[in-house]
Amino acid sequence: MPKQSPIEFMIANRDKIHKAWQKEKDSKKIWLMLNKSLPELPETMKLNTFKQYLPIMNLFYQELKKEMKEKEKLKGSLEVLKKQNVKLEKLINKAPNELDKVRQKVDKVRQKLDNPVRINGWNVRKSKDGYFRCYRKIKNKVESIYIGKKLDKEKAKRRIKKKEKLVGLDIN
Repeated sequence: MPKQSPIEFMIANRDKIHKAWQKEKDSKKIWLMLNKSLPELPETMKLNTFKQYLPIMNLFYQELKKEMKEKEKLKGSLEVLKKQNVKLEKLINKAPNELDKVRQKVDKVRQKLDNPVRINGWNVRKSKDGYFRCYRKIKNKVESIYIGKKLDKEKAKRRIKKKEKLVGLDIN
């Protein structure tokens, strides 16, 4: 096996070096402790090289651990988001079917309500706002008359007569 550079060696053994750093902050004592567990340490670098690289290595190790924890958090968040996405996609896929069902029901209701009612030649419709109105095309213009919340045929006839007088359709 080719000889490793000091940096490569420290990266390869970063866990052992960091554990030793946590127990003892003195570089020389750490060097002596690691000589027992890592016999190739003195062959790879000298004590002075080790002293220079040790603080940098520990900062690197701490930053790496932070990044790894953040990565794990993000993985967890990503999994949660994926599950939510699947649920939302299912809801989105159901929505058009539900909308179609509602539209079919509305169309059936409209068909029942849309039985044409005519009073004195005027069409009577209940608008979306819930009020009854009468409509008729006079001189290429659609005229309308407000009736009210309830369809009162007598009230409608009175208002139709007034409107016809106003527009000039008074037959009498």
